[in-house]
Amino acid sequence: MLVTTFLAKHDACPEGRAFALQHRTMEQVWEACVRSDWMLWILERTEPMPPRMSRLFACWCARHTPLADGRAVWDLLTEERSRNAVVVAEAYARGGATDVELAAARDAARDAARAAGDAAWAAGDAARGAARGAAGAAARDAARAADWAAARGAARAAGDAAWAAAWAAARDAGAAARAADWAAATAAWAAARDAGAAARDAGAAARAADWAAATAAQCREIRRLIPGLTKWTAPKRATSRKSSKSRTSRKSHAPAQDR
Repeated sequence: MLVTTFLAKHDACPEGRAFALQHRTMEQVWEACVRSDWMLWILERTEPMPPRMSRLFACWCARHTPLADGRAVWDLLTEERSRNAVVVAEAYARGGATDVELAAARDAARDAARAAGDAAWAAGDAARGAARGAAGAAARDAARAADWAAARGAARAAGDAAWAAAWAAARDAGAAARAADWAAATAAWAAARDAGAAARDAGAAARAADWAAATAAQCREIRRLIPGLTKWTAPKRATSRKSSKSRTSRKSHAPAQDR
């Protein structure tokens, strides 16, 4: 099928449309595509992936989709019930598990997910409580220290008036020092902000590269499961065979010419 014909029938996103128009046929698009979501979108509009293959592809993603740190999604499934759900789903797709076994594995995985969520929520509550307690204790200690410093300063001022002038001079010097510190802090903040922006840009680029690697791996698996889209090629071959048979039939049934 020509790309222009396909795009005339289906409303592709601007980015996907621009990619497809780099090729002449949809067969070429299928082989060159590096976005698994685009490939699944194409399948939905041509020949949807059979449930068995869909389940196998989902299990493959859970096992093998790469992560940025070199691990795979499978490594994040630390709960045995979660892993067992993938194993049973694969077996079911291959005819090695029953509906009852699939449902039991699914329910067990859901229970594990709920338990993990409850544990994470409880840990969060405990952490928030500890943080509030620590903050309160720190605030009380700071207040006591400030009160003691103020009392000690007042005692020194009352005990020796001669230090008033020196204190004023020190205060002025302190103000100048604070101004200098503020200017240095402002410059440091600006530098940190710029560095943070650069780090965010680098992080975004790294995440984009990781996503590209993950989806490219998924595309390879989709092409392995479905080497080609038969609906784009089979009708043409079938028509050719039918036409050939029709021509042969016409020849065999043609009336003999009288001599």
